[in-house]
Amino acid sequence: MRKFLLSFLLITFSICGIFAQSSAYITPNTVEENQALQVFISGNNQSQFEEWSVMAPAQLRLNDGNNIVTVPNNYNNWQWNSSVGSDGFYTNLPAMSVGTYALEVNNCWSAGGCWSTLNANAFTVTAIPAQITSVSPNKGVQGEELMVSISGININFQAWSWGNYSFTQFSGTNFNGYINNFYTNSCELEFTMPLNQDTGYYDLTVSTQLQSWLPTESYTLNNAFRVYPKPIATLNTAMQGETISFFIGAPQSTWDAYNANYQYPDLFRLQGPSYLVCNTMSSYQFNPSTNNYGFFVEFIIPNTFPVGSYQLRTALD
Repeated sequence: MRKFLLSFLLITFSICGIFAQSSAYITPNTVEENQALQVFISGNNQSQFEEWSVMAPAQLRLNDGNNIVTVPNNYNNWQWNSSVGSDGFYTNLPAMSVGTYALEVNNCWSAGGCWSTLNANAFTVTAIPAQITSVSPNKGVQGEELMVSISGININFQAWSWGNYSFTQFSGTNFNGYINNFYTNSCELEFTMPLNQDTGYYDLTVSTQLQSWLPTESYTLNNAFRVYPKPIATLNTAMQGETISFFIGAPQSTWDAYNANYQYPDLFRLQGPSYLVCNTMSSYQFNPSTNNYGFFVEFIIPNTFPVGSYQLRTALD
């Protein structure tokens, strides 16, 4: 008889113990690092989240073994959530480190504490994917010389011994080259945009191969850079020893691109077999003859100035 009673008591205790271990869930149950989030914590009953002696909110926390995060317990706002299909309460989680967190509760903090686990894998924080986040400046003019800084997150550019970049467009045109400088989370490009480069938005891809046996590592930012049309001169030929005056005009967006990168041009120059800076330059103004904005300039061509083809550039380039 005693053997039967003992067996019955053990079975009864074991069954009660199973029912006492109620589960709780967090919805949503995952987020990227460095992001705060409102979540819904659900359970079998409200008493799971209550201090048993004083009938106050129990202490709640998330624990990944290295980090402990206090969770505000709003169990007094117990409510039905049709999206989750369960009762529970809303609360806010702060930004947390990468890891898998258990949801733990202390139902007897008034008597010294009795932490227990409600859900061993309640919440997961994932790393932010490596990505390009910005390009500065993000615009330029055909023929312009630029230094562009590329910033990223979780990309250790400093570990790159070399890398290349490529600006590509739906039209199929592109311009590319090698990255000049590498830093922890950024890198720099120096390039002269071709004078005939198609205008519009370009996607940017940077890539490297850290070791010959490793796959290529590359990152892309869509619509990262915009190319604007170059200024156009109303005169395109001159003679040695001649003084020439003409208007350099462009759409307002072109001048805005110059201004965003540096400032409005303060001088223009001819660049080719030799180099010549304009003698005079007007203020920025509207020209009704060309129906756009720009500058009137004057060049004094020396008698011995080398003949040839010249590019018209700003002193900013």
